[in-house]
Amino acid sequence: MKPRILVTARSCMNGSNPAYQVNKDYIQAIRNAGGSPIIVTPQSVEELEEIAELCDGLLVTGGNDLEPMLYNQTPHPLTKTDEYGIDLMDITLIRYFYKFSKPILGICRGIQAINVAFGGTLYQDLPSEYGNIRKETHSGNSEDPNPHLVYFEKNTYGEDVFGKVTQVNSYHHQNIKVLGKYLTVSGVSEDGLVEAVQGNHLFAVQWHPEKMYENEEQMQLFKDFVAMCKE
Repeated sequence: MKPRILVTARSCMNGSNPAYQVNKDYIQAIRNAGGSPIIVTPQSVEELEEIAELCDGLLVTGGNDLEPMLYNQTPHPLTKTDEYGIDLMDITLIRYFYKFSKPILGICRGIQAINVAFGGTLYQDLPSEYGNIRKETHSGNSEDPNPHLVYFEKNTYGEDVFGKVTQVNSYHHQNIKVLGKYLTVSGVSEDGLVEAVQGNHLFAVQWHPEKMYENEEQMQLFKDFVAMCKE
């Protein structure tokens, strides 16, 4: 049986109707790596844990901003949150999978949710809160992501996959500020922002490897993740 990978849905509007969605690139990347994706939507803690027990790994996807009160801050004027149930779902699942040493892969908002789940904080708006930022480096969009370099720390998983440096896509206005417990920085951007973290059976990145799954290095993240879920 293929490893069952739980993939977090995000809220959206289908015309005038509230809905949930997952970008197809996440699904394709997991399938190409040999996993079986299972989409999860917000529900009770008990229901989420029952579903998590049946799955082998967790992919925490990108999306809107997390609710700042989760890391003891008031909202910045430019913070655009998702529904609160999405935040609680992410944090519940992250803590459950980590507790039972089940593999976790976080992408974009996913790295931020992982950091908040373990007590870390975020820059809510990089251009106004991070003095060293090269704004053009991080402020792209899904149609026109700005490429920039990520430098990896020695003896980290990121270095194992990418070597000392790689080029990634980028479109985000929030980022890790204070690192959460259990996490180690694996990669940083040219302007010093955390771009990758790792922990026990956990790796997360600020960029979007699912948008580059045809790239061998980026696809290796998904292959290694699914392989770990088989163990």
